[in-house]
Amino acid sequence: MRKVLLLSLAIFLSLLGTSQNIVFFDNFENGLSNWNLTGTWGLSTNSFTGIYSMSESPAGNYPDQTTMTATMDSSVDLTSVLDAEILFSGTYHIEFGFDFMYLEATSDGGNTWVVLESFSGDSAWYKYVISLGGFVGSNNVKCRFRFFSDPNLNFDGMDIDDFLIMTYTEDNTAPLIVHYPLPHYEGSLYEHQVLTEIIDVSGISFATLTYRIDNVLQPGVSGINYSGDTWLFEIPPAPAGSWIKYKITAQDSSINSNTGSTDDFEYIAGNYIKYDNGIVDFVGTISPFSTFETGASVKINLNDTTTLVSALVRNYIDFNNPNADMEFHVWAVDTAGLPGADLITPFIVVPTANAAQPHKMTRIDLRSFGDTLQGISGDVFVGFRAPFGDVHVGQTTPAVGNHTYIETFNGWTQSSDDYHFRAVTSEIGSAPTAVFTYDTLADPLVSFTDQSLNNPTSWHWDFDDGGTFSNDQHPEHAFTLNGTYNVCLTVDNGITSNTTCQFVSVQNVQSPTADFYYITTYSPEILFVDTSYNYPTSWFWDFDDNGATWGYINPIYTFTHNDTFHVCLTVQNLMGGDTLCQDIIIDDYIAPDAAFSFDPSLSPWIQFYDESSNQIYNTPDGWYWDFDNSGAFSNDTNVLYLFPENGVYNVCLTSTNTYGSDTYCNQVVINSYLPPVAEFNFSVFDGPVIQFNDQSSDSLINETTNWEWDFDDGSPVNNSQSPQHTFPQNGSYEVCLVASNTEGTDTIC
Repeated sequence: MRKVLLLSLAIFLSLLGTSQNIVFFDNFENGLSNWNLTGTWGLSTNSFTGIYSMSESPAGNYPDQTTMTATMDSSVDLTSVLDAEILFSGTYHIEFGFDFMYLEATSDGGNTWVVLESFSGDSAWYKYVISLGGFVGSNNVKCRFRFFSDPNLNFDGMDIDDFLIMTYTEDNTAPLIVHYPLPHYEGSLYEHQVLTEIIDVSGISFATLTYRIDNVLQPGVSGINYSGDTWLFEIPPAPAGSWIKYKITAQDSSINSNTGSTDDFEYIAGNYIKYDNGIVDFVGTISPFSTFETGASVKINLNDTTTLVSALVRNYIDFNNPNADMEFHVWAVDTAGLPGADLITPFIVVPTANAAQPHKMTRIDLRSFGDTLQGISGDVFVGFRAPFGDVHVGQTTPAVGNHTYIETFNGWTQSSDDYHFRAVTSEIGSAPTAVFTYDTLADPLVSFTDQSLNNPTSWHWDFDDGGTFSNDQHPEHAFTLNGTYNVCLTVDNGITSNTTCQFVSVQNVQSPTADFYYITTYSPEILFVDTSYNYPTSWFWDFDDNGATWGYINPIYTFTHNDTFHVCLTVQNLMGGDTLCQDIIIDDYIAPDAAFSFDPSLSPWIQFYDESSNQIYNTPDGWYWDFDNSGAFSNDTNVLYLFPENGVYNVCLTSTNTYGSDTYCNQVVINSYLPPVAEFNFSVFDGPVIQFNDQSSDSLINETTNWEWDFDDGSPVNNSQSPQHTFPQNGSYEVCLVASNTEGTDTIC
């Protein structure tokens, strides 16, 4: 991380003879309207000047396991300037080595971002000056702060104040060199390709790569500028186990001949073997004082004869967790499949993790053990014991590689975590060799033919045109922009893998010509088939049907009504676009065919089910049920209806849609209603007053609706359901009840 403390005199001297202009400024005193924010970004009162600054965690500690951004709301135009810088003030307290704040820039609307600076650890207020020279020439430059935290400790985070972008009329900045090396010293047995973006508004005068093999300087490698700002450097093969250190230097074509170099990058030549995913979730501790973990190892599968030339152990260190020295081992496999006898004499290794790189891999050179580790095959274990004190290592939890084994006082067992231990070997026997040819006769459609050796079983092609790949053995690929592409083939035969690359030149990419046909077999559901020429990369269909559109190649679309639709296809690639329209007549929609069924099991309740046609073209959207019963009807789709009495009913359903209606009728016979069953009891209410209680049936199908009581004392018939009656004198009376409904009568005396 670079920290630049600005002095007003230094600024004054740097600007002499140069016109400068502020194109973006925010001191955050008027809020955060100049930024698009995700997460917990807000205003903080911990400011460098004024009252406010901007922070990802203004209310306290930042949250665990989060990524959040503060992105400039509007872009700046750098097309008419020759240099630009970001200046801002910042202070931070961020968990060192685990959590980070990144300052990034983009010139393509945010599709790709370049990391300009990273912040982790602790810092008081500083003023930073960071070059934007690599983005000069673009009219769509934005910057953002991106904060990342892991699942554990969290702190106050970062405060940012007085953020500005300054432009200049003179190119005083060295070219922007963007290179992302393979992590953790990963290299190759063969030519090591170094891909780099080198950007400068004045153009590039030259770009070279210098490198050392085991600290011995080698002849420089000139870069090949084969596409836009992309440069390729190929470092020649080196003996397996060699430690390679390289850096890239570039000079621009301005009158100032600004020259810049990258930091040093390093890798180990050889066949690189790893099983972890490189992501540290937690830190494990190997300790002589622990009853849990006193040793650690990772099983390395050597699928054929080779020489083990190097090993790597990913350590961790911080102020509270120093590392003791490790006792490094290479173990054979015992009969239980666990670490057994030592293949080499164990030796002491000092972990190389440090405050600046707390997760740094410790490289362990094994070339001096060539007599012992040469010509080995099968499985071996690489790892260490900690005889002197705690040794900390990075781990992935839960395991994805499942090659880690832990030693306790009870012996070795497989772990549910991945420790990041890796190995480097010489060429493995029977390893595949990637070879391919290509044919550009149909340019921009290029045919690739695999001719790899030693029977590969899988293929992976990278066409170097924006993330397009193929796993076919002999693919065809249509390039969408003229240029030169560094096409790479990686083959694998289960023993190991190998990669080779070739430049492929494409010159005949043209803008597409739109064309399509359509299939009406299932109209109004129409299948559209794109037959456009010149390899479009995007498709947009407008169906002229209430705004309906589609953004893929071959849609199936159902038109919503009868009409003539003006359907248009627009195709595009990086060279341009074209549109074709055709009229499509839809006349398939018709009135529905009405139908229904019914379930009489609950008679006189009858459940009716609509079974009218429901194809795309004649689905009803309205229903009218007539139950042949004094105007009773329903507009529901399915109806449960109670018929009031026995009879034969002519039930009709009329189904409708926009295109007409249809009626279907069916007879429903109701014979469930029955005469009642007469029954009563009585009780003496008060003296000669007797309470009679009707007990006749009252279910739905035989409910009593009329009552006739004859008290056998000459009194008139009583039609109440449960009457009281006073007999005129003592005596015996035969009381009768006649219960009736529409279906008949029943008498009880």
